[in-house]
Amino acid sequence: MNFYKIILILIVFLGISCSPNTVLDEEVKTIELKESKDFLPISSFISDINYLELKVTEANVEVGEIQDIKVLDGEIIIKQRKAGESSFIRFTEKGEFINEIINNKNGKITNPLDIIPYKNGFAVLGKKGIHFVSKEGTYKGKMISSEMDGSTFFEAKNRFYTINESLTNEFLSEYSEKSKSEKVTRLNERFDRLIYSNSAFVEKGNLHLLSSCSDIIYSYASNKLLPKYKLDGGIYPTLNEVWQNVGDLDPKETMRYIYDTQHILVKNYLENDAVIFLTYWVGSSSTTAIIKKANWEIRYYGHGVNDIDGGIWDKPLYLSSNSELYIPISAAKITGHKITNKWHNDFKHVQTHIAATGNPLIMRCKLK
Repeated sequence: MNFYKIILILIVFLGISCSPNTVLDEEVKTIELKESKDFLPISSFISDINYLELKVTEANVEVGEIQDIKVLDGEIIIKQRKAGESSFIRFTEKGEFINEIINNKNGKITNPLDIIPYKNGFAVLGKKGIHFVSKEGTYKGKMISSEMDGSTFFEAKNRFYTINESLTNEFLSEYSEKSKSEKVTRLNERFDRLIYSNSAFVEKGNLHLLSSCSDIIYSYASNKLLPKYKLDGGIYPTLNEVWQNVGDLDPKETMRYIYDTQHILVKNYLENDAVIFLTYWVGSSSTTAIIKKANWEIRYYGHGVNDIDGGIWDKPLYLSSNSELYIPISAAKITGHKITNKWHNDFKHVQTHIAATGNPLIMRCKLK
């Protein structure tokens, strides 16, 4: 099947550039990415914690590192990677194992990256195209055959869009079943590891999109791509601003310049209609910003300390519509955790249970 890949030029059409000199509409708010090394008790921004056990031991399923979490149609889907193999696994809302949707062991999908509901099954994004898989995990075929620009995608009106993770391309690429195969130009694998992208449904029909290659967070709704937020690193340049200064350097010199220049790099972006949860690196240190959208109050911290139950605080991978952060925790990390807070030590009951079952958990934290 032949395919023709259409690069979205809506940014150009609207007169909007991803360059640091972009002139933005007054409604586009600025997110200041300040550096913080503060240790912050999570009770200052979390009101409650509950744990969801993913019951994989009972199903005789092994789970490696959980790299992504989604809640789709009331079901929890995780992306996990173990021994170089990736797969998506479905669970009920109570953590009961349903099935493994897809993995790359059979060679059908090269490096599965992202998954979305599509028709009566799922569309799965791979490095070499977009595939259709049934809810039972049966591979149904390749819908799009092309090298893909990004690791995050969405569907609208029977067209698929990837958020580009290449500084040389437009923000979105559009694919349909009439597209032709096209080769993607990248610097190298080392550069790919820097890049991050994500999409977040803020409300029905309104999707917010981020790529660390861009300083703009965009809103996609009604087939329109519009700037929503501007990222401002202050005294530190963003990755996009560093790229503007690369000039005619060859790929090797470009990578050296990027690594030698201290800059802001977004590594985690979560959003719903009330909150933005954003984690970024300044050099070798991490900072998280929590933004209340109602009054644009921003709180920054470098490290979170679990003073609620004495347990673990780790990287959230999902933000629900009711403002719960979903944080995956492996059984090994749970049982190996040392509780140092003698006043808040309820986590020891969780440790005892998981030591017996060996199951991973999703820690759900309600934002204030």
